[in-house]
Amino acid sequence: QISMHYLKHGLHRNLISLVVLQAPASDREGAMMDSISKYETNLAIANDLCQQKKENEMMPRSAFWAPITAKRFVDLQSVGGMDDYFSSDFTDLQLKETLGYVSSDEELNKLQAVLVAYSGADEYVPTDRIDTRQLTQRLVNAMGTLAIPLYLPTANHNLSQGESDLFLEKVGELLQKIE
Repeated sequence: QISMHYLKHGLHRNLISLVVLQAPASDREGAMMDSISKYETNLAIANDLCQQKKENEMMPRSAFWAPITAKRFVDLQSVGGMDDYFSSDFTDLQLKETLGYVSSDEELNKLQAVLVAYSGADEYVPTDRIDTRQLTQRLVNAMGTLAIPLYLPTANHNLSQGESDLFLEKVGELLQKIE
């Protein structure tokens, strides 16, 4: 999410040549894997705090694996939140509206490629209901001509298992091509 946010809003985004999205998973969909009721409760708490103008208040410790403010929680966990970039339940049009600037923003004139390296065995993705190979291609299609798919069928989220060598090889190839 940080890379996507910086490409859209960063002060020096016009200097970026290559972006590598390694394991671009939806925090929202990952949170719903554990318990939908816990997800809904935590999102309601965060939304209430934001409505009370207390967006910088911390969420309860049980809400997230790290300390997080109500505003950040909403950005990550709500449908269409500021950092809800990679959710599989978005339509192709919604994905294009969210990610399409990658290939169309004139300020990104030095950007030569965006590698979308998706881990097929990502433990933060509900793979029982998401076709991760298809989602990889949908993300690439939404980003446009600069996006390059790299599907890693047995890789986990942090590449400690699966095709880490293939990932490193592809990143190395792209770095060699950058002008």
